[in-house]
Amino acid sequence: MKADETRKRKKPLVPAEIQQNYKRVFIWELDELCNTHLIPPTVQTQLTHLIEQLLKGYFDLTSYEAQEYDHINIEDGPLEDIFNETGSLYNNSTDSFNSSEDKSSELSSSQVQSSTSSNAAAVDNLKKIAQKQQNMKRIYNQYRANISGLLGDDAKLMLSWFDSIEAMDTRRCYKKCLKLAIERSTPSTLYTNVVVGRETLPCSLARLLLNRAAELVAVENIYSAARNDRAVVLEKVIQKFKKEPIVIITANPETVQTAKAVSLYV
Repeated sequence: MKADETRKRKKPLVPAEIQQNYKRVFIWELDELCNTHLIPPTVQTQLTHLIEQLLKGYFDLTSYEAQEYDHINIEDGPLEDIFNETGSLYNNSTDSFNSSEDKSSELSSSQVQSSTSSNAAAVDNLKKIAQKQQNMKRIYNQYRANISGLLGDDAKLMLSWFDSIEAMDTRRCYKKCLKLAIERSTPSTLYTNVVVGRETLPCSLARLLLNRAAELVAVENIYSAARNDRAVVLEKVIQKFKKEPIVIITANPETVQTAKAVSLYV
C-alpha cells in the first residue's frame, strides 16, 4: 500500500465505552458461570443440539466455521474496517497491474484476470465473515433476555433443568454477583462483567444465551481463548478497560497463573 493511501485511510473511532472510566471490571470464567461440569448426559445432549441449532440456523455458521473461528472478541473485525480493507485490496491490485504494465509488456491478460479473481474471492470471503459476525451480534442482543422466544419448545427440557439448579448456592451466587455489577452501575460509578471462555467466540455466545446469562454480559465483553493464549486475551481486556479496575473471579489454575503474570488482581 502506498504511503499517501495509508494516510488517507479512515482510522476507526474509539468506542465511547472504551473512553469511560470503570470502577470495577469483573472477569468470569465461562465454564464456571455456566456450570458445565454439572450438566447430566441427557441435558448435555440437548444442549449440544441447541448450540448447533443456534450456530447453524441463526448465526449462519457451518460446524467448521464455528470451531475454527479465531477472533478473540466480537469487535476484532468490525464490518466498516473489513470494507476499508477490501477496498484497499482492489486498489493495490490495480496499482500492481499498472506498475507491471509500465515495467514489462510480458504480463499476460490471463495472469491479470487470475490475480483479479483471487482478490475478488478474498473480498467476498471477508465480507461474508464480517456479515456473519454482525449477525451473531444482532441475534445475541435481540434474544439475550429471551432465548425461549427464539428457540421455543425445543429448549423446554434444557431450560427447566437450569431452573432446577437456579437455587443451587454456586449458581445463585454467580448470578447474584453478575446482577450486582449491573444494578450498581451508574453513569458516575461504572461496573461491568467480562467473560472469558475456552470455546470459540460463536460457541461462547451460544452457551451464554442458552444458560440465560447473556442478559448480564454485553456481547462486546465476551472473549475467547480457544485460538489464543490467555495472556493475549487478558492483555486485550487490559487494553480496553485499563488494569486498575480489573478483578478476576476464577478457580482455573491457568487463569490464576496468567493473571498474576500480568499483575492482575485475582
